[in-house]
Amino acid sequence: MLETGDDVLLPNVTDDPAFGGVESVLQLRKASVLCMPIRTSGAIAALVHLEHRQTGHFTADHRELLRTLLELAGPVLEALQAGRAVLRERDR
Repeated sequence: MLETGDDVLLPNVTDDPAFGGVESVLQLRKASVLCMPIRTSGAIAALVHLEHRQTGHFTADHRELLRTLLELAGPVLEALQAGRAVLRERDR
């Protein structure tokens, strides 16, 4: 995901070939996963990773709602980073 920036929506993580056999995934008993990036200036600045024990809990509607929120979060995060840079420069 960090390389491609693609969303990850797994209705049942144990059915996924990449994660289904991972012991920690099985121990956590998480079934449904939704993971999406927060972008700033075209780069991935952070990830939002949601888990739920119910298989199929996350849907395309959840993805679209989260996408809307993350589109707002990206510029806010970028502004905070710029503000911190100004404060660091001031305090030199």
